[in-house]
Amino acid sequence: MKDMKIYIKKILFCVFLATLIITPTMFVKAQSNVESPKTIESFKVDNTKEECSFTYNLEEATEWMFNITGIKKNEQTIPMSKCIINIEDGTITIKTTLSENDKIAISAEGYRDVTFIVQSEHLFNIAWKHDENTHWKECMVKDCAKRTEEVKHTGGQATCQKKAECEVCGQEYGELGAHNYGNEWKHDGTSHWRECQTEGCTDKTDVAVHSGGQATCQKKAECEVCGQEYGELGAHNYGSEWKHDETSHWRECQTKGCTDKTDVAKHSGGQATYQKKAICSVCKVSYGKVKKEDKAAKVATQIKKLDVKVSNLTMKKISEVQAARKAYNALSKKEKDTIKKEVSTLTKAEILIKQNNCGTNVYYRFSNNTLTVFGKGAMKNCFTGSFTSKNIKSKIKNRIYQKYVSKVVNVVVEQGVTKIGNGAFACMPKLKTAQIQGTLGTAAFWGCANLEKVTYTNGKGTMGFACFGECKKLKNMVIAEGVSSMDRSCFAGCIKLKTIELPTTLKVVGETTFHSCSSLRTVTVKGRVTKCKIFAFYKVKNCKIILKTKAAKKSKKVFAKELKQEGNKKVKIK
Repeated sequence: MKDMKIYIKKILFCVFLATLIITPTMFVKAQSNVESPKTIESFKVDNTKEECSFTYNLEEATEWMFNITGIKKNEQTIPMSKCIINIEDGTITIKTTLSENDKIAISAEGYRDVTFIVQSEHLFNIAWKHDENTHWKECMVKDCAKRTEEVKHTGGQATCQKKAECEVCGQEYGELGAHNYGNEWKHDGTSHWRECQTEGCTDKTDVAVHSGGQATCQKKAECEVCGQEYGELGAHNYGSEWKHDETSHWRECQTKGCTDKTDVAKHSGGQATYQKKAICSVCKVSYGKVKKEDKAAKVATQIKKLDVKVSNLTMKKISEVQAARKAYNALSKKEKDTIKKEVSTLTKAEILIKQNNCGTNVYYRFSNNTLTVFGKGAMKNCFTGSFTSKNIKSKIKNRIYQKYVSKVVNVVVEQGVTKIGNGAFACMPKLKTAQIQGTLGTAAFWGCANLEKVTYTNGKGTMGFACFGECKKLKNMVIAEGVSSMDRSCFAGCIKLKTIELPTTLKVVGETTFHSCSSLRTVTVKGRVTKCKIFAFYKVKNCKIILKTKAAKKSKKVFAKELKQEGNKKVKIK
């Protein structure tokens, strides 16, 4: 009877197993992901029969064995026809050979897979065991304490809220990490701090009272640590500068955005005159009205202040004389009669200005042996037509400043004068230096035998015929930028002239320009000269024409042609 019951059970189990293989979806999981049996009572390997057997404790494994759905060896499915599952003695027999490190995996419906690796007599579970410091895999055979792959936990990153998680077994281990306070400051009205950035952590550090910064009347102090405004507003900064209107003065707060005022008061002190208002003794601004004065007295004062002499004449003084005349002419006859004495002073000044006029709005002054020409416009020509060395003195003997000609040592032509007239400074026996500008007229400095130094700026147009002719002591010369051409004989007879520099603007070198300049050694050319007229270098020897720039080098043929025409082989082009 007992054998019959066993036989019936086997038939039922086979029917159950066949149904499980053919229609596994018919079974409903009683429970999901239940832990599989942890311990194997024993196992045997008989590779001569090509089989292995695993025996489990029936109290733990009966239901699990009923639900087995598949067995794999090294990821290869073993057909259930090669498996014997005996739930009476808790044995699973698989028709297969086993080698070292073979992996057996058993799946059961509703249970976690159980997987182990065969190593000699041990069956090591692939699931990790662990304690606080290490992890390992244990043998599943009952009463076997053998471990494998036992090492310390590694990897992971601890935070201040959670220990590091081992990258191998997933177990937390070690100590909590340090707080991550970050760089951002938190604050309230009086203090600041930094907070831990780790989620869930409320720890703070660097808690301190706000400090530093400078409060103004418009803004509280800004903490030098966290940048938060704190404390009270500062005092006003009124500064020392006075502000004012026509009647009052005050000092304003210098803080940007503040309009507060202090020391507001009306102007006071000072004494008004006929010409000026009173000056406030506090803020030093003019206020009120000028002292009442009659027009005639005012003009009289204006005339008395005129100080016009040959030595100090300037455009400003000329303007003062003109303004005084205009003011006088505006008076009534009765008012004019009251200041008759002063009119003589005005008249003398006007006569002097007229006598010192040497062109349209151009004048001269003479002081300390220096003749200065100033104003705006061109000087008058001192002669017209041609001249010779014999008649030029007679042509220029009536110059406006003729009485000073024999005393002039220096000539200065100020900016604003556009042209130096014909013969303007010719035949001045003591002239040594000249500071000039503008266009040079015919014979402008001809025959100045002692002229040694010329400073020429702001040139324009053509340098006139023989403008520096017969200046026998002139040694060096730089022609001003702006000069476009040199007329005949500009430097003829300058027997000590050694060097001359031609500007970038010069295009034409005139006929006999350097006639008889026997000491001339270098002519530096900075621009492109398009014409060099005949006998420009007549009687010039041992001289070099230096073509200094790219543009100047294009002048080579022009100079070479002229030298060839006059048959001058002593002048070289470099």
